[in-house]
Amino acid sequence: MGKRCNQETGFTLIEVLIVLAVMGIVGTAIYNVHITGWKAWKFNQTQLNLHQEGRIAMMKMAKRVREATELRQDGNELVIKEKDFDNDTISYVRYSLANNKLYLQTDSDDSNWSAVSKQPITTEIVSDITFNGVDGDGDEKLDSVEIDLTLSDDSGVSNGQTYELQNNVHLRNAE
Repeated sequence: MGKRCNQETGFTLIEVLIVLAVMGIVGTAIYNVHITGWKAWKFNQTQLNLHQEGRIAMMKMAKRVREATELRQDGNELVIKEKDFDNDTISYVRYSLANNKLYLQTDSDDSNWSAVSKQPITTEIVSDITFNGVDGDGDEKLDSVEIDLTLSDDSGVSNGQTYELQNNVHLRNAE
């Protein structure tokens, strides 16, 4: 009779379990790297958005302050008197903070701001704004203003990031 050859090939249960465990560890590591990369991207994107929106708001305010003929600080609000030199028209601009938004109001009269509609110039990212007027020559009129703008992202995605901007702006057309 011939010899019977018993050479069955295959994997044992132990080998399959070891391969599955190694694949699980590698998969978990890849997943963690992916999640960490996504969180870093989201953090940087939020910081960039705060920076861009804050710089745009600051540039708009600085332009108006530079072109102002007179400044007045009402608590945490700034009122700017503007004069159109072509036709001597006077208008007033007011910056105020409400509901974490920075608002702009424009009117030809400085007496009744509640009747003037507010235009938001930021989304709900402004946690604080401070206007510190400076009277450099002692004539009781503000010559410059220091604007401190604190922005924060409270969406919960990026752990409440904050970004602070500061700008000193001098009037060019002071009367």
